[in-house]
Amino acid sequence: MRAAPMSCAGLIVALLAVPHHVAVAQTTQVESRAEIVNPLFYDWSSLGPVFTFLPSPFTVLLGSSLTMTVSSATGDGLELSEQGVFFPGGFEDGTALLWTGLPSGPVTFSFSRAISGFATEVQSNFSGSFTGTIRAFGSTNNLLGTFMNAGVGPSLATGGEIAFLGVRSTEGIFSVEIATEDNDFLTNGLTIGMMDQVSVIPEPATMALFATGLAGLGLVSRRRRA
Repeated sequence: MRAAPMSCAGLIVALLAVPHHVAVAQTTQVESRAEIVNPLFYDWSSLGPVFTFLPSPFTVLLGSSLTMTVSSATGDGLELSEQGVFFPGGFEDGTALLWTGLPSGPVTFSFSRAISGFATEVQSNFSGSFTGTIRAFGSTNNLLGTFMNAGVGPSLATGGEIAFLGVRSTEGIFSVEIATEDNDFLTNGLTIGMMDQVSVIPEPATMALFATGLAGLGLVSRRRRA
């Protein structure tokens, strides 16, 4: 006996009945640069020497098909600095740094296509304890996750402690925002996870939209048979 063809409604039920086969996008905090997959390192020294002024926004080329646009929340320009004589903080001596120059943060890093991860260290320009915050956003500027780490700003007696900020996501990150409470901070080089575009995992909402589309096809099919 020949089996009856499955209706669109039946197909939808079958698809939704196997959630264990559907990958769910995940965004997690990372605690080291080693956790960033397929990493690309960007050093601020490639933009010039100490005191180089950078307008907000400015754009740099990271690869043959990936650009990064950096902007401050206030629109004020940013400035290059260096650990040591120019900034007595907790980074390694000679490390090139990007400085807000004023309390002009948060600073946003926007990418021309999805990345899988982002990591850097930050330190407040003021002495005392501070909290660094990193926020990652998806393709529609949807918030993927917010993570924080504590640090200590430099003083006359000590260089303080830098705060590591890192995030990775299987959904695909299109922009990252970093901040401190006073938004006057310095950040060292960036570790960026390069993403194979076919590996981006859709959000559950995308799967729901797919199911809705199938339902619509079923409705059209029924109307044509009527």
